[in-house]
Amino acid sequence: NDVGLLELSSWSDYYRLRKIPLSSPVALLLTFPLTIYHALATHGHVPITVARMLKRPLRVHLVGVEKELNFLDIFQELGYLLPEAL
Repeated sequence: NDVGLLELSSWSDYYRLRKIPLSSPVALLLTFPLTIYHALATHGHVPITVARMLKRPLRVHLVGVEKELNFLDIFQELGYLLPEAL
């Protein structure tokens, strides 16, 4: 898209990108980080542009994520999907 994020419109796109078989249950685990990615790709144009202009890392604040903290390692997937400059 116009800020350099990958256009993923479905789980099939993601599985193809990461070369994961469609029979894998990875979607169950990656729902949380990929929802954040989708929000950034859909609504994050201004914050991403500002972060780049100021040469600062992009910060995303999440509220009410007690359950998701148990899966902190899977959020590293965002690092794979987001451009290195963010």
